[in-house]
Amino acid sequence: MAGLIGALAALPFLLVGGFLFDLMGRFFTIALLFSLTGISIIAIPLVAPSVGAYYVCRTLMQCALSPVLMNPFVNDYVVVR
Repeated sequence: MAGLIGALAALPFLLVGGFLFDLMGRFFTIALLFSLTGISIIAIPLVAPSVGAYYVCRTLMQCALSPVLMNPFVNDYVVVR
C-alpha cells in the first residue's frame, strides 16, 4: 500500500524534477533530494509503531528519489567527436 501511495504522489515530482535541475543546477538539486531521502530513511525506524507515519516517510522517500532515478545523467557526460 505504501508503494502505491508513494508512486501516485511521486508523479508530480517527476514533472518538476527536470525543472528543478534547470533552475537550481544538478549539484544542489541532487544534494537536496538525497538529503530528503536520507532524512526519510533515518526517520522510518523512529516512527516504527505508526503505520501512517511510515507511509509518510516512504512517500517522502519515493518523491525525493524518483526525479534522480528518472532523469538521464549519462547524456551530460557523452562527448560527440
